[in-house]
Amino acid sequence: MNAIDAFDLEAYLQKFSPNVSQADELVIACPACGKNKLVVNVSRKAWHCWRCEEYRLNLYGKRKAVRGAGGLIDLIQLLEGCTRERAAAMVMDQARHLPVDIQTLGGDLDLKRSQEVRVQAAPPIPPPPGWLPVQYDSLAYLRQRGILMEDVMAFGLVYCATGPYANRLIFPVWEGGHLVYWQARAMWDSDDPRFRKAMNPPRVAGQSGPAEVLMNLDRARRHRRVAVTEGPIDCIHAGPSSVATFGKRISMTQALKLRRAGVRSLDLMWDGPTEREPMGAWPEMMRAASLLAGMFDVHLVFLPHGDPGDYTRSELDRLRGRAVPASAVSRLARV
Repeated sequence: MNAIDAFDLEAYLQKFSPNVSQADELVIACPACGKNKLVVNVSRKAWHCWRCEEYRLNLYGKRKAVRGAGGLIDLIQLLEGCTRERAAAMVMDQARHLPVDIQTLGGDLDLKRSQEVRVQAAPPIPPPPGWLPVQYDSLAYLRQRGILMEDVMAFGLVYCATGPYANRLIFPVWEGGHLVYWQARAMWDSDDPRFRKAMNPPRVAGQSGPAEVLMNLDRARRHRRVAVTEGPIDCIHAGPSSVATFGKRISMTQALKLRRAGVRSLDLMWDGPTEREPMGAWPEMMRAASLLAGMFDVHLVFLPHGDPGDYTRSELDRLRGRAVPASAVSRLARV
């Protein structure tokens, strides 16, 4: 059960003197218009105001709420007149019984015990077959993803024209100047259930997996604060002071590699809310922060929506400038 599912919305709404509309639906006064028109579906954790609701179509032709409708976080933010961070903290506070994934964070990411863990350098691997410098026919994909040619050069991106990774952009991972991992991302979409958007190197004994490497660590380690993102496109948008963990988690090995690279301050910046995931990766980010705090000065960047790849670098820099200290987030949940 996730934090959204665990939140007792019906009990929370009692202080707003709701009326029962029909099964699973309660009606309360809308703070925005003052009318008794705000309908909440307690099972779906969704709401809309008959007077305030406004929608538009997104790029995929699906209706998206612009105002007067949304999910649980939006509802709490409206009713409490608070920030999204405060609303998320209220939801997380009620879901404290949720287990931390000890497989991804080990449950013991503290500096004292980390000294007992031996982290070996990732072994070099060959590049994918058929790789070439980025070609003109891949530029449309780059523009679509907001990747500039200077990013291609800075992050060492290449392109596969033939072979098993044909028509894929390669995001390399370097460690100590050696190629130790890469991800091959398709530059097209498909409805075929066998379609794989991202492909990784073939598994070979002794080679490192995604949980044992960090994209862009060699460059990011030179910066005072390092942003921790989920995927390679997120990492590129965040810039040279960022790394990618290849997932909404950070492993013990990754944390120790950051520490031993001289990194002392982190900005956790995983995905923000979406229609499919109303809390995005905020719960994972907050749990990771509590376990990383013994090793780093940790701040959390709460994206208003979507993932870092949806923002420009200057926008992400501004959001990082407003990052919330992990200690403040834990206190906020108790307010």
